[in-house]
This record gives sequence, C-alpha cells and structure tokens, in this order.
Amino acid sequence: MNGLRNLVFNSLAGDQPLNGLGLTATNLYPAFSRDDSDFAMEGETFTVLRWNESTRGVGPVVPVGLDIWAYDINPDYSNIMAVLKRCRAVLEALVGAVIPGETTENGRASVNGVDWSGGSPDLFDPLYNRYTRSETYRIVASGS
Repeated sequence: MNGLRNLVFNSLAGDQPLNGLGLTATNLYPAFSRDDSDFAMEGETFTVLRWNESTRGVGPVVPVGLDIWAYDINPDYSNIMAVLKRCRAVLEALVGAVIPGETTENGRASVNGVDWSGGSPDLFDPLYNRYTRSETYRIVASGS
C-alpha cells in the first residue's frame, strides 16, 4: 500500500497543470490532515489525501478508498473545482501504471482501476478558515 500512496502523491505533486493551479508537494498533504491550523504556512490553497479502508480483493488485487480534499481561501470554489477535476484526470491516467517498490507473485504490481465515486457539497472548514470540497475514489491495485 505504501507504494500506491507514493505513486499517487508523486503523480499529483508533479503534475504541471496542478502546479499551475497552486498545488505542489509543499501544500499537498499525503496523510489525513495538516499538522497545524495556521493557514499562513502554505498560502491560500492546499489539498489533503485521506486514505480509507482497504477491502478484500481477488488474489493479489486490493481495492482501497481515497478522498481528496481541496481547500482554498476564495469563496467562489473555482480553484477548488479545477484542482479536483485535474486530480481526477491524473488518477484516471494511473490505470496500468507500475507501482514502484511493490510486487506480486506473478510480477510487478500495478494500478488496475480507478473509479470516481462522487463528491461533497460546497463546505467551509472553520478550523482551517478555508472553503473546501472533496471527491471520493476507489482504486484497485495489485500488490498493495
């Protein structure tokens, strides 16, 4: 599972269109939430990856849930929606990608499928003083 987490994080953090929207490795948090509610630490926008439960798969194939939370100081949600839309494209492009550091009995581990499950309504998070939305995915991968 750690290889899949790293693949997703690195793919999102290294995506040029996402970088243009303000999402970089410095304001993409790979595990549940930020360490601090001080919103000045990374600027006006940030994104959190929240990994959910893994469920039983067939053989070496394991489905796992992922929520992507995008936050922004701007109340019009335009950047949030653009970030989430681009994240969806990046994740969908991972189908067939080899997962570094993971193997199966039959060879290299890979991403077998990415299913978008839907998104949240427009929200405001008073802890971070930011507007937010999230999207939920089910990622199926071998060797995770």
